[in-house]
Amino acid sequence: MDNILQGYAAMQVRVEERLPRLFDHLPRTGLRIVGEFSRAGAETAPAWYTPPGTGGERPGIFHVNLSRPEVHSSERMETLFLREGLPGRHLQTALAREADSREGWRRSGGQPAYVEAWAGYAACLGDRLGLRRYISGGGGPILAMRETTGKIMGSRFDIREFHRLVLYRGPVPLDLLAADLKRWAHGQDPVRPSSQDSRRAVSFS
Repeated sequence: MDNILQGYAAMQVRVEERLPRLFDHLPRTGLRIVGEFSRAGAETAPAWYTPPGTGGERPGIFHVNLSRPEVHSSERMETLFLREGLPGRHLQTALAREADSREGWRRSGGQPAYVEAWAGYAACLGDRLGLRRYISGGGGPILAMRETTGKIMGSRFDIREFHRLVLYRGPVPLDLLAADLKRWAHGQDPVRPSSQDSRRAVSFS
């Protein structure tokens, strides 16, 4: 069981080292990996995520179901960590909660299509984050939005600014996100956070 947790911990180190290449707006709250044994066994998901405390009193938690060691192959582990950990649910949820606390309103939930789209997109970033490329699923609608804006902007396209806008804008209906990204691509200025607010991701043990 220890080798499974060690494998996820090694992934976290590689991913966190490379996050600033793709993201210039990162949460203050870190991510902790915790092994769990479930009585339900096969009925429990292989991994899942618990959001951080609203006041920053605890990190987000990436739970690993150690009752199902057979599902934690190298490829599956990478997919699970990218989707349920970094840069998937943790990056999206932690940034949304930090924005909620600053602005006094809640936007960290209520759009499951956006949340799932971000998780699916995060799973396709493995090759850029020191892991193997995840092919199945193709990256979903957010990858399609990235390709569309990239074609419009050409050399002006900045993937870190794209990610900053997607994460700051959401969770919203995907059609509204796509419209906002097109306005950005055509030189109009949607509301987005300043890079001065960026934070380096930290780890909690």
